[in-house]
Amino acid sequence: MIGNLLYKNCIFIQKYSIGYIILSINKRSTILEYCFKKTDMDYVNSKAKVVIVGITPGNEQIKKSRKDKTKKEIKMDNAFAGKMRKPLIEMLNYIQLNKYLGIKTCESLWEKDFNKIEFTSLLKEATYEYKMVNGKREEKMFNDPSKILKVQKLKNAFEKGFKADCKKSKDAKLFIALGRVSNILKLLQDEGLINCDIITIPHPTGQNSGRIKVFLGRSDNMRDSSYINASEMAKRSRNTIRRLIKEEQ
Repeated sequence: MIGNLLYKNCIFIQKYSIGYIILSINKRSTILEYCFKKTDMDYVNSKAKVVIVGITPGNEQIKKSRKDKTKKEIKMDNAFAGKMRKPLIEMLNYIQLNKYLGIKTCESLWEKDFNKIEFTSLLKEATYEYKMVNGKREEKMFNDPSKILKVQKLKNAFEKGFKADCKKSKDAKLFIALGRVSNILKLLQDEGLINCDIITIPHPTGQNSGRIKVFLGRSDNMRDSSYINASEMAKRSRNTIRRLIKEEQ
């Protein structure tokens, strides 16, 4: 049946229960399947002043999930765990989020000041994209927020998870988007589900190390538009937080 669906110089997409079958111009079939793995990261701090939003939990959250802890403790320990946490803390301190929250350093948001923050993601469970290429199974961490509203399985998870949780964060004063997450947050802002400022900082993944250095003012390497955007992103974020601090004085 699949052979009959192949056409030269075209792409045919057919929806199946597992996801999508895409037949490419190279006459080889690729199956995309989006799957979720439980991480127990569904605790919501509804009283948080600031909400930080990523794309999805990952391998670190799966490995660190433990049944002998409460969901609050699991989230405190596991949110942005691993190599991402250090650059995230550095960026948050750089934009003076610590000053806005009245704390010495944003490192304590994972400790004694956890009550001031809500760590979350557009997809609440670890999300993976599986590909079957010529019989070979490939696994990739999902990292493209633009697909969330286009793929029904992802959209359902988003609406039942993060979008529903936004109602619990109605008293938040600031949402911080990590990278391309900002596009979806702005849509929710237009819908009235987010009623406060949204700022964007680079996603703290290792692939963004160059942009993060520019964001932090440690490099003037403006080799492409994304690096220039990182510098502008930092200015806008710092200006927004300065304004919020003045408004509370």
